[in-house]
Amino acid sequence: MIKKLVFLFTLCAIAAIWFLSSACEMGPKNETAQETNSETNQEIAKEVILEAGSETTPETAAEITPETTAETTPETTPEQVAETTPETTPEQVAETTPETTTEQVAETTAEQVAETTAEQVAETTAEQAAETTADAGPCIWQQTKTLNGHTATVRGVAFSGTQLVSASDDKTVKVWDIAAGSSSTSLTSTSTMDGLAAAPAGTSAPYNRYIAAGSDKFTKVWDLTNNGLKYNLGALTSKVQTVALSHNGQFLASGTGGSIYIYDLSNGSRKEILDHVIVGPLIVQSVSFSPDGKFLASGAWDKKVILWNAQTFSRTALDTLSGHKGYALSVAFRPDSKMLAVSTWAEGTPLSSEIKLWDLSTTPATLKTTLAVGKGNLRSVTYTPDGSILAVGSNDTSGQDNYVRLFDANNTVITTLPTTAGVNSIAFDSTGRILVAGISDTKDNLVVWECK
Repeated sequence: MIKKLVFLFTLCAIAAIWFLSSACEMGPKNETAQETNSETNQEIAKEVILEAGSETTPETAAEITPETTAETTPETTPEQVAETTPETTPEQVAETTPETTTEQVAETTAEQVAETTAEQVAETTAEQAAETTADAGPCIWQQTKTLNGHTATVRGVAFSGTQLVSASDDKTVKVWDIAAGSSSTSLTSTSTMDGLAAAPAGTSAPYNRYIAAGSDKFTKVWDLTNNGLKYNLGALTSKVQTVALSHNGQFLASGTGGSIYIYDLSNGSRKEILDHVIVGPLIVQSVSFSPDGKFLASGAWDKKVILWNAQTFSRTALDTLSGHKGYALSVAFRPDSKMLAVSTWAEGTPLSSEIKLWDLSTTPATLKTTLAVGKGNLRSVTYTPDGSILAVGSNDTSGQDNYVRLFDANNTVITTLPTTAGVNSIAFDSTGRILVAGISDTKDNLVVWECK
């Protein structure tokens, strides 16, 4: 009886092994594979019978074929096997270590994608919000304060980093903390100041804290790192009217008489003299370097603007821009260096002032448009750091046209900001949302507006 039970148990074990082998090998099989599986099953059967202690001999076990087992075991269709047996990929059968299933991988990937997407969306939304805050569209320019400290007309204003710098007829250059509304430093000279320049934003040391101003027939250069006088350049034959620092801060241009003197601030040496005006006392009124470092522009009483090579400082001009009705009082490059703004003033009856915009993407440069601005001296023109706003300051001795006027990228007037006296110089801070004007007054001669 026991032997029969062992025999039946052995038969069940053989059937189970065969079914498991069949389930793992579902799908089309060639004849060679079927023969191999049959031989394997027979060997397994022999081992099980021997281990069970059955009297069944190896020869008897050999007679137990898959067909015999199938006759004694209820028939199971491939569909039923598929339903009762978890689907296993060939790769999982081949591996001895359990692997993550396709469903688990899919679920994990989906979760990771969902998390990554959420993070990306959050980051993108934050960036968009920051951009929206930084550029909130049309804002209202409001006068927020006036700065008192100079006792005479302010001739020049500029930003050195976050600090405001101003030059005055009171023979001083002052460094301001706009937020506090106070001056922390006062640099002195023996003569009145004309023109002021600070190293452009992003300039590398040691030039990043250099400022320069004209003082009679000299050009003074200070280092705001220690507030010390770095160079006293001159003496020239005429008064210095205007100064500018190159895009990298290394070169200084000083306009005096009909010429532009170029200095190398790495050692304080004079590099070149460029003659804007060959004949006559037609004074250079404005100089400016292009942000890309390619051009130097000079404007003068001869109603012309000359473009020079700022890389070689060749005495041969690259281009001459003519057709201005009045004196070329101020020149400014748009931050992309593709446009040059020239503000002018024409004497006569009636007085007239205008801004000409020159397209520098063509050779020679071509006139893009002309903006009529009134009748005051347009002594200062400049752009915001992103080039979206063009600003011009007007100085009218009659007191009627004293203001700063802002134009958008389409050359449409945004607003006109009145002042109590003529405007001599204007400057935007690095954000383009703070505007300062130096005016012809003995007090309240620095006016601050903010875009809110």
